[in-house]
Amino acid sequence: MRLLAALALVLFTPAVAAPAAQGAPGSPSTYDARVAHVRHASAALGVERSFHIYVPPEASEPGRRFPAVYLFRGHFREWVNKTEDASRGGRNVVDVYEALRAEGAVGPLILVFPGVTAENADIHSAGVNMRDPGGNASVGTGRFEDYVVDDLIPFVDANYPTIADRGARGVDGYSLGGFVSVKLALQHPGLFLTVGAVDAPYFLPKKRKPGVVATKKDAIFRDPYFDAAFGVPRSATFAGANNGLTLISTVDESVVPSLKWLIEYGPAGPNSNFDRGERLVRLIEAKGGENLMQGAVPGFRHDWRNADEHMRRSLVLHSRLLAERPE
Repeated sequence: MRLLAALALVLFTPAVAAPAAQGAPGSPSTYDARVAHVRHASAALGVERSFHIYVPPEASEPGRRFPAVYLFRGHFREWVNKTEDASRGGRNVVDVYEALRAEGAVGPLILVFPGVTAENADIHSAGVNMRDPGGNASVGTGRFEDYVVDDLIPFVDANYPTIADRGARGVDGYSLGGFVSVKLALQHPGLFLTVGAVDAPYFLPKKRKPGVVATKKDAIFRDPYFDAAFGVPRSATFAGANNGLTLISTVDESVVPSLKWLIEYGPAGPNSNFDRGERLVRLIEAKGGENLMQGAVPGFRHDWRNADEHMRRSLVLHSRLLAERPE
């Protein structure tokens, strides 16, 4: 099965933005009025990019600042689109978060929803500085890792009431968004304290060369959907430098235990990411880290209801760990 179908990626034509809202930069989202749709210039990409952001009601109180969690999937709409698939039942992750607030299970958080695809979602960057971005104007130079690290996070910290340090910043993601969150946390551990992922399709490494992707044995990595990000022909070394399962074997020994891991994935079965998730958790433990979540989730299906359920569990830990300011 093509990865494009297996991961339920949906093509999209951006809607016209609503009138600008007062206060922080952005305009009300056409998907959910509780979040803002923000466009900003990216020096790394050489084009304007969009993201969504949720700011808690307490932001109206002068001088208050809050931890931030960056949630990745692909297109910036996906976490806030209540009809991203039928499983979601008319809810999105903001509903999940606000229900947790009402229960007293989480504190105030800023939630950021970046876009790491082309505007129509037909190219996914996998969060890398793409090898062959082609002629798609919306991805510009294709340098998406640089975009997130050098443009997006500084822009959010400069324009919204975040606590702008690692001890108050987390990252999480569903499917390819989990691939991105783990990759970024391992490459830039000075940016994030908590790192979550649910049912991510990390590339399998070679057994004898754990820092290199096994290109001939991993059908996901060979899928043409990754041509722009990883090039044709594929570079196993470049892929390994951007893949959680290979990065974790090559980063400094202090990195893995310094991160708070919130990893979940589906059970074993056809088209499952179980083996990939299990391998990541085993490597985390071997490197002195600890996965604070359950790992394999019984009955998990690769859909948005289950992605939101992961966030229902993981946001409690993001909030607790980031609010504690342990560093």
